[in-house]
Amino acid sequence: MSLITWNDSFSVGVKTIDQQHAGLFAIVNELHAAMMKGHAQSVVGPLLDKLVKYTPQHFAYEERMMDATCTRASLPITPTTPISPGR
Repeated sequence: MSLITWNDSFSVGVKTIDQQHAGLFAIVNELHAAMMKGHAQSVVGPLLDKLVKYTPQHFAYEERMMDATCTRASLPITPTTPISPGR
């Protein structure tokens, strides 16, 4: 049983990014499944390695997509926008 299931409510409307986000869900679910079977210790290291490699690639891709399709000024949150606790 999955801990979290990807569905369209998580979609950002960009197929490649949605696929990458669904991949992150799969990693979380893989860890959850291992924990439920008592095997978490043997999979935590490899899953964290996967996340460490995947995360910078994912964010770099998102940034390239944003740079290609909009200006930073058109984004609702800019790199200098303080993020409030409710956001």
